[in-house]
Amino acid sequence: MRLMVESKRDLMRYMNVVHTVLLLLSSMLWGQYGTYNVPAGSPMANGEHPRLFFTESTFPSIASYIETYESTDFQTWLNARDADFDESPSSKERRMLLWEACNYAFLYYALDSGLFSSFTFGHSTTEYADKVYDHIIEIDNRVRNQGMREFRGGITGNQGGYITMTTALAYDWIFDYWTQSQKEFMADLSIFMNTQETNARCFPDEGMNLGNDWNSQCWEVGFWGGAAMYGDDLGASRTADINRLKDVIQWFVFDQVFDVQDIVHEGTAANGEGGNYYGVTLGQQTFQASGLGPALGMDFCQEYGSIHDAAWFYWNLGLPRRFDNGATAGWIKHRFDDAWLSGWGGRGHQTNMTPIISLLKASDPDHAAAMHWLVTDGRGGIGTTDPIDDVLEKEIFWLWFKFLWGYKDVAKLTPEEYGLSKTNRFGMGETIMYSDFDTEDATKILFYQHEWFVNLHHHDDYGGFEVFKNGLLAVNNGGNWKSTRVLDIDPPETTDPSSPIFHNIMAIHTGSNAFYFNQANTTPDNDTPTHVANQAGGQNNIGEVLAEKSLEDVYDYFDYDYTRTYKGETFMDLIRRKMVYFRDPAAPDYSNSEEYLIIYDNIDMTTNHTRRWLMRTVYEPVTMDGSWSTQSSSYKTTSNTTEFEVTNTYANNNGRMYVKVLEPEDITVGLRGSPSSPYLDANGGSMSLGGNINEAARNFTGTYRMEVEHNTSSTDSDYLVAMQIGTATNLTTMASMEKIDTGDFLGAFLNGNRVVFFNTTTTDLNALTYTITAAGSVRHVVTGLEPGAYFVRQDGVTVPGVDSIVDENGSLYFESSGGGGTFVISKSSDITAPNTPTNVRVTK
Repeated sequence: MRLMVESKRDLMRYMNVVHTVLLLLSSMLWGQYGTYNVPAGSPMANGEHPRLFFTESTFPSIASYIETYESTDFQTWLNARDADFDESPSSKERRMLLWEACNYAFLYYALDSGLFSSFTFGHSTTEYADKVYDHIIEIDNRVRNQGMREFRGGITGNQGGYITMTTALAYDWIFDYWTQSQKEFMADLSIFMNTQETNARCFPDEGMNLGNDWNSQCWEVGFWGGAAMYGDDLGASRTADINRLKDVIQWFVFDQVFDVQDIVHEGTAANGEGGNYYGVTLGQQTFQASGLGPALGMDFCQEYGSIHDAAWFYWNLGLPRRFDNGATAGWIKHRFDDAWLSGWGGRGHQTNMTPIISLLKASDPDHAAAMHWLVTDGRGGIGTTDPIDDVLEKEIFWLWFKFLWGYKDVAKLTPEEYGLSKTNRFGMGETIMYSDFDTEDATKILFYQHEWFVNLHHHDDYGGFEVFKNGLLAVNNGGNWKSTRVLDIDPPETTDPSSPIFHNIMAIHTGSNAFYFNQANTTPDNDTPTHVANQAGGQNNIGEVLAEKSLEDVYDYFDYDYTRTYKGETFMDLIRRKMVYFRDPAAPDYSNSEEYLIIYDNIDMTTNHTRRWLMRTVYEPVTMDGSWSTQSSSYKTTSNTTEFEVTNTYANNNGRMYVKVLEPEDITVGLRGSPSSPYLDANGGSMSLGGNINEAARNFTGTYRMEVEHNTSSTDSDYLVAMQIGTATNLTTMASMEKIDTGDFLGAFLNGNRVVFFNTTTTDLNALTYTITAAGSVRHVVTGLEPGAYFVRQDGVTVPGVDSIVDENGSLYFESSGGGGTFVISKSSDITAPNTPTNVRVTK
């Protein structure tokens, strides 16, 4: 029931009565924690107002941008605000109540600044300020009497908008107008909100998880009030409270959001609930960085890769081909394990990427320009149509995404002009490789290389991979969430979709767990960077990327040691996955047949357990040099074939991949699943929780699981699997793919013109000799070498033009002409290798 008072001042007097009680309660809840040292000379330290989102000195550039690029739409937006001016705040749904308070606060400051003389305002500064205060009173009423709280919704929906931010910026933007009592009223609302958070994760020194809920709901902890009100005279009884809210900037904004991302999440943009939730969280972090940066006198884009690379990471989440089965169509993000199938592109594309473009204007204009090209002209871009121009939602979006975060003054640079790499390693172990930036025929390969355990929606997909070429060919996920949010696709739910059984990994089956579960022995209790579990060698340190090397448009190489994921077990001495992706647009018929993915796995156990190389597919792999033997309706085996064809031509898909198992030679290949039984465990038991599955859904969750088992009593295994990737229309014959075994190196000779070698030992080596038969030029990649300078000879003659310096990533690349022969690679003792590669651009 709404609190009835005779006047605004009556309500403020009522609040003063309970303030002492709230102070006692909050001190009991919060205990002791560190303080935030406000940067000297910052607007916050100097007591300046405004200081959230802009300052008095930076506002003229905002006014100039609006005048130059958005004058017509600003007047349209202003007219709409004036037309709705008489609408009572009590009649507004939550999101409109909150966002309109922000809108009218901005109109107050814009009119008061004197910089908007070319626009027609329908009300005075006094009227705009009083309208904002009417909204604040209604917000206070709903918070205290109707239980309104911060919610994960973020921007839109029934729970959209940010309560504490709205209160803080109303206080800050209209500071000079408010009476002392009004300022105290808003301070009391911020303090009250701070005492209402009941989630234990939202207090310092507790178990914390950086995720969707944490990043949004925990805004109630009050950093916005601290940033806006710190240093102001709000009465002696409030000083301790405001200082406490100020300190939240340290333990929440820095320690628990941005430092977690930059350290625990490996240095770039990421979120503890996985890629599909990232879009929601990104918007919240943009508000934090954009709002607090001016107050603190800092540029978050310069300080944190999680903001600087945020738009780039978001763009990389998209699948490169637009799905269209005739009945429904749209762009989709990758990763569909335990979240709904998320859309990509359109308005979400803009709202998650363009604010970063604006924030990057000053500190990194070239990166901003490249992101601008991707948003508008790149694959899935918005083009010339601006989704935010929808005037039906101007109340929510326009202030932020058109005016404060405008980007039309940013030039465009193509990825090639800027030098963006097609291969990048982002947070949470996601390595993403594209064959191009702008066509729907692009190949996308994911390789998961976790260094740290990530809380919440963590997946046991250590070393997992996914291949997309005109549709998914190797699917690294299961399915959960029966949801029709995107494309009217309704996959069934499954038990434990984050388990290893749904990922394309090297699975170890001890017989005790049908999900291929391994005991990583991690702790989810705390994900702060300072926690002992998150130190090198700590409990949450589950893997290490030993090498990463990209030679643009030639090859990518990664070496991932994830033995520590088995540190809770006693049988694992070593498990390591290496990968080379060959892509060469200059090669003949590249788009159809000159693209290869080679995966090498090295396993060393103390006890012999079943080991199976897993690959999940949408459609049944076809045997090419043998046949399947039916064991049951959902299980087939073969022991007389090593070559398979995987094709996906559903709807507008047109992808094909050939797979050849080069090592081990003594194998049995099992195939589990069927259209009616897509979710089966390692023993063939059903993992489905019910529900129908259609063909469209199976194109994102997979149907079959191929399992390559080594028939051996040994505790060691080496796997070498080569894949040729192309289009179903033109890739009709598998290229020759042959094994080369030199003892310490295991290699593949592909199509007579590609050679790749992997070191089978745990020690970097400095010499290799091998012989191949070839008709023309050959490209060679040798990995696992000691850093240094090398001589390369072909039949005793030095190969000309070889860049023979091997850096710390241990890979050597060279091209040879004149056919095959015997190649001798040996290290020189006279030259020291550089520490930093000169031909690699990998984001990490």
